[in-house]
Amino acid sequence: MCPYSSVVERQSCKLKVIEAEKEVETDDARTIWADSVKKKRKKKMNKHKYKKLRKRLRRKT
Repeated sequence: MCPYSSVVERQSCKLKVIEAEKEVETDDARTIWADSVKKKRKKKMNKHKYKKLRKRLRRKT
């Protein structure tokens, strides 16, 4: 917290802290999160193989 004694100084200090927190939030909103292409392709291939297996088993019965 701020080391000021008067009410006005404390309120202005609180406003500065709140503004700094908002800057951090907006900065975080601008970041781009990278997705792992390797994991996506692996998941897609497993799903594809599973669908092919189900189709093949469906034809047998």
